[in-house]
Amino acid sequence: MTETVEIPYGCYWSTPFARWQGSFAGLHAIEFAAHVTKNELAKRSIEPQIFDYAVLGLSVPQKHSFYGLPWFTGMIGADRVTGPTIAQACATGVRTVLAATQEIQSGLSEVALVVTGDRTSNGPHLYYPNPLGPGGTGSHEDWVMDSFGYDPYTTKSMLVTAENVAREHQLTTEQQHELVLHRQDQYQAALEDDCAFLKRFMTLPFDVPAPNFKKTAKTLAPAIAIEA
Repeated sequence: MTETVEIPYGCYWSTPFARWQGSFAGLHAIEFAAHVTKNELAKRSIEPQIFDYAVLGLSVPQKHSFYGLPWFTGMIGADRVTGPTIAQACATGVRTVLAATQEIQSGLSEVALVVTGDRTSNGPHLYYPNPLGPGGTGSHEDWVMDSFGYDPYTTKSMLVTAENVAREHQLTTEQQHELVLHRQDQYQAALEDDCAFLKRFMTLPFDVPAPNFKKTAKTLAPAIAIEA
């Protein structure tokens, strides 16, 4: 199959990696994504009006996320651009890229923006009303933690799934430890030459905004930025 879609070199970015419940835990994911996108587009001298399609990946609900992609594009100065908001758990990132690719290949759009943003370490507690429940009470869940612990289709947790996959493919604990060490070596290699590799797609040092996005709350230095 001939691909007709191109991601121009350098037209991609990521925030640094931060600890679970760390520097980014208090930031609204959609507002944070818009904040970062505006800065990164400006660095590349890309006008938001160049986009005629956009996709937002968001798997953890947050306040006002009902409005999804149109809210995001409005915040970055592309209020005439619309598109879907996609939530497919761990496959969200792949599905957003596929959606943009298919849109361009079909000839419906020419330049698409793909954005993913989540805040898994500070997920919402959701209440589902049920007037017919005992005393009129409803049900509730902690979106992130309960989803990690229970797949409604298999009735199992993600950890059980991981163990089942390892057993099916005969992956030993030693092999898994070897992979962990390999990944640690890769993280350390990314720090070489003043984080030259990371700086290809990250702004470092990175200014972490306050929750109101009106000032800088702290700065992530390169060595801290890749803590996991």
